[in-house]
Amino acid sequence: MCALCVLLLLATYQGLFLCIAVAPFAILSLRGEGVDGRAETFATTINSMVRMYAAIALGGVVYGLYWLVISHVLGADLYEENIASGSGSLFTLPAVIAHVKAVVVTSYVKQPTVLPLLFAAIGMLCWPGMEKLEQRSLQWRVMLLALLCLVLMPLLGLVYVDALHLNDPQRITFPLSAGAVLLAFALLNFFSRRRMQAVNAVNGSMVVLILLINCGFLGNAVRQDAVLQRNVITQALNVVKAHKSRTLVIEDMTGQLGDVYTLYQHTLSQALGASGTEGVEATICTPLSVDRIDPVARRFPISSTPRCEDLPELKSGPKAGVLVTRWNDGALEVVAAG
Repeated sequence: MCALCVLLLLATYQGLFLCIAVAPFAILSLRGEGVDGRAETFATTINSMVRMYAAIALGGVVYGLYWLVISHVLGADLYEENIASGSGSLFTLPAVIAHVKAVVVTSYVKQPTVLPLLFAAIGMLCWPGMEKLEQRSLQWRVMLLALLCLVLMPLLGLVYVDALHLNDPQRITFPLSAGAVLLAFALLNFFSRRRMQAVNAVNGSMVVLILLINCGFLGNAVRQDAVLQRNVITQALNVVKAHKSRTLVIEDMTGQLGDVYTLYQHTLSQALGASGTEGVEATICTPLSVDRIDPVARRFPISSTPRCEDLPELKSGPKAGVLVTRWNDGALEVVAAG
């Protein structure tokens, strides 16, 4: 069953591969006298880890065979092929250092609230049990080990070897958060095996509240981008249908459009096609006088919108068949219809 779960997880998404690889270490927290009065010996723990790694290896091998068959049938241009495109460079020490630096910067520098949030959440969950440990030295060892795990947690994101993925906070945060859950499970299990209640109603409720508030802020930012995109697409669709144009240029006077989640590059053309107006070539540009607001694109870093002054359609006036519009104050207005 464990091997089947590994296979299904990898076949769905490979971002948690390193989390799976370190998951067996969580059972080290089982050592010590349990609630049944029996102690988990070192030999028993190692035997459990070996059996878990055997199941993980079996699931990984079956997934590897599945990938070989699918790549042979569908071709080599698959997600797995793209995600591993830079794996050859990992055989050099400078490349390994660069990858580690990138994943740490993406996790904790570009997202400065992540480490304090994880530390606060895990600390609040486990502090009641920590206080009940009689040996002061054991308290320090557990705290230092937990802190070390949190500091090293971004390394779980090294499953991505492509530079764009390593600089993507959303991708890196996925295995990072899964690793934090594993760490919390191991600590809570450690206290539970020693008959110590690690979580009380107040602490648990506070952790849930903190996470919900954080998710609320993130969700609101995503919603604002979605509303902006929907507004642009709806107005662009109406303008294209009214003027029956196959080429659309939008001069963005706000600087907000063209970021990764605000109609990046060819997204507008694809959105118009999905809305029933296929074959429309839509371009978003930003004038030189307007600063681009593209924080997500800069994190990778990748370019967002071209400058309007550099577009062939606008260099010497609107060409025939080109519909030039201007996005300003939430409204799309027609400037010229060539």
